[in-house]
Amino acid sequence: MKVAILVFPGAEELDFVGFMEALSMANRVQGERYFETELVGTRTGPIVCSGGLKVVPDENLLDLRGHDLLLVPGGEGADALHGDRFVLDALKKTYQEGKMVWSVCTGALLLAAAGLLDGRAATTHHQFLDYLKRSGARVRSARVVVDGRITTGGGVSSSIDVGLELVKNTLGPETAREVGEWLEYPPALAGARESGKADDMVKCPVCGMLVNGKKTKLVSEYNGKKFYFCSPACRAAFDKDPDKFLSKL
Repeated sequence: MKVAILVFPGAEELDFVGFMEALSMANRVQGERYFETELVGTRTGPIVCSGGLKVVPDENLLDLRGHDLLLVPGGEGADALHGDRFVLDALKKTYQEGKMVWSVCTGALLLAAAGLLDGRAATTHHQFLDYLKRSGARVRSARVVVDGRITTGGGVSSSIDVGLELVKNTLGPETAREVGEWLEYPPALAGARESGKADDMVKCPVCGMLVNGKKTKLVSEYNGKKFYFCSPACRAAFDKDPDKFLSKL
């Protein structure tokens, strides 16, 4: 699945980095690159986000022909885009082409400015819920709100929730739960401890990361014992020289 993430000057970093991390971790849990993420910019060249992080877009916002989903973050820089016809028309065109358009935090206000939230259930940062309501959306105070091909997330840290929502929708709730455990995301950890699932977690002998020993397909056997790995790269390194890693356990 190909996912595009919009970046622009002043974008809030966690609005999109948390989302990206959830998808990246899902790839590691699956042992394959199911999600392909790319940054698409409102302009070419390096872009400085609200906290000073500098990112370089892979593509231009207009080049989304092969993508399935576009994520729109918020942040201080989003305000300047509310009257930017290039950006708003691109968001509208992306949705009209049948793609999913998702947002985090005040990215929802950009979707509203593009006319994508009229009459739709949606959410945003709690300080901007009234503004979103005046924009024509049916506001919900929630971490994640799904309405057809549009999904909106609440405040900044809900980017992780939005990422887990995509994992759940595409790879299933069990994979989303496991990804949440790997991220040590409190809601997922609480659920795991209540159900006893945390006991299934074992350490990858190469890097030490926790792995669900009952679910991962990345397994090798050596001297009559099974070892579980977080990624194909770790398993390959172990298989090449098991004693190198076992001596450190």
